[in-house]
Amino acid sequence: MASNLHDLLALDDPTALPRIERALRSQGELSADQEAVLGALVWQRCTSGTAGLLGCVTQQDCAKRIDDLPDQLARIGAEDAAEATRALRDAIPLDDETLRHGIADWIDTQSDVYNKAQELDNGLRGVDRVIWDFMKDPETDIPDLEIPTRMGSIVSSVTGLFR
Repeated sequence: MASNLHDLLALDDPTALPRIERALRSQGELSADQEAVLGALVWQRCTSGTAGLLGCVTQQDCAKRIDDLPDQLARIGAEDAAEATRALRDAIPLDDETLRHGIADWIDTQSDVYNKAQELDNGLRGVDRVIWDFMKDPETDIPDLEIPTRMGSIVSSVTGLFR
């Protein structure tokens, strides 16, 4: 099993994206390309569930990055995802008074925002491949990070439970 990023990229197996996300999160300072990849990976994880595009505003990991996500997605070449995220962000008033009871509760009362998110979500699949291809590009500033193996990730997760 590959133990660094370049080995994983050579295997051409985007199923390793969650492990790459964890490795990027564990790094100190990130380059602009690394930040873009991390943002895109977080976006992909948050939007791949049943909530779809709404996941980028309802899940905390993504919501705290919402201002940067469109630019990060565009940087890696996911233009459609960037535009959809920007349009959804612009459709939601981000003021405290409107959202004081929580964004998920507010969205439940706003059928037009929900419908817009569903409409924007159509055709946004395949961002994992865009992220993968961006990381494989030799012009991309992504160092050869150590990536934990699946077994190492499992052991680390179990160990973390007992801390």
